[in-house]
Amino acid sequence: MSTTSGRGALPPCGLSAPAGRPAQRRRVRPGRVPRLHNQKPQAFGTLIPAIGATPYVLCGAIYPIAVLPTGIKWLIWVLPWTHSVSLLRYGLMGDAAAGLHQIWPDDLSPTGAALLSLAIVATFAALTQTAAHRAFTRSTLK
Repeated sequence: MSTTSGRGALPPCGLSAPAGRPAQRRRVRPGRVPRLHNQKPQAFGTLIPAIGATPYVLCGAIYPIAVLPTGIKWLIWVLPWTHSVSLLRYGLMGDAAAGLHQIWPDDLSPTGAALLSLAIVATFAALTQTAAHRAFTRSTLK
């Protein structure tokens, strides 16, 4: 559905142009919504499993934290998913199955370890909420 004028066919919304021609803007008629075309939508399809599955594998839901390398354990301790999975296990299955002893030192009580994990999850939620609020207000107040 390209429109033609004296200069030839115009690309939709000026987002792409045939080879050899510069991109040109098309006037949108009142009452019509311009069509947006993503040139390569499949480019993001391969990133979704990598972004979603990596923290899930590292949080201790699939593999025990104890069998992972030491360098990865430091990364795991920072991820809020690790603490969330341990808190869910603590709430649903009790002290023995929680996995809190793999995150926190053994001398802590399971309740104390659960409270520390809850504090980390709450801190992460507060930080991401604050960042999202700032980004939203900056983008809407421009």
